[in-house]
Amino acid sequence: MSTTRHSDSPNSWNLLITGASGFMGRHLTTYGVKARFSTVTAVSRQRPKGLPQEVAFIKLTNDFNKLQENIRETLNLRLPTLAVIATGSWTGSTSSLIEANLTVPLLLTEKLAGIMPCGGVIVFMGDARTMHPLREGAPGYYAAKAGLEGAARSLALHLAPDIRVNVIAPGPLNVIGSGDGISEKWESRTLTGRLGGAQSIISTLEYLRTNDFVTGAVLRVDGGFSLC
Repeated sequence: MSTTRHSDSPNSWNLLITGASGFMGRHLTTYGVKARFSTVTAVSRQRPKGLPQEVAFIKLTNDFNKLQENIRETLNLRLPTLAVIATGSWTGSTSSLIEANLTVPLLLTEKLAGIMPCGGVIVFMGDARTMHPLREGAPGYYAAKAGLEGAARSLALHLAPDIRVNVIAPGPLNVIGSGDGISEKWESRTLTGRLGGAQSIISTLEYLRTNDFVTGAVLRVDGGFSLC
C-alpha cells in the first residue's frame, strides 16, 4: 500500500485542468497561477483567451495516447497532481452529450492515471442538477453527469490507495458565477438564499486536495439547490 504523504502547499503540486476554456476552467487556471502551483496545465479544444504565460496549453484531441504524452511533458513527475476534469457540454445530440460529459472524461482519466505519481487526486466536475433536473435540460446531459458519479466511485476503488477520485457537483448558480443578470427566482431556489460563485468550487477543490482521507465522494456545492 502507498504510504506517500505530500506537502499541502500548492507549490508542491501540479495542477491540470481540462475544459480550461469554460467558465470554471478559466477561474481554476487563474487560481492555479495565483496559488503558485509548481506547474499549471490547461487542456481544451480551443486555447482560452488571455491564458497566462505561466500556464502550459495542450489542445484536446481524440488521440488520447498523444494527449497522455503531451501532458506528461508538462508535469513535474516527482510531485502529486491535482487533475480537474471539467470537460463537457450542455447542448447537442444525446450521443454527443454522452461523449463530451462521460466518455471523454473517462478516457482522459484512464490516461492520466497511467502517469500520475502516488498521492494525486482526480476531481470530476459533475452537476447537482442530476438530483433535480431542469425542464430545459437535455436528458442525455443529465444521464452522462449521473454516470460520471458512478464512474468516479468505481475509479476510486480501482485506483486506491495511490490516487483518490472525487466529484464536485456545482449547482447551476455556482457555475454561472456572480449572479449578474440572474433572476431572483434562482436565489429563492437555494437554502442559503443567495448565489454561489467560482470561489465556492475552488475552496471545495482545496479541501479535496488536502484531505487525503476523502475518496469516492460526491460533494454537492449548490447552496441546497438540489433539496429545494
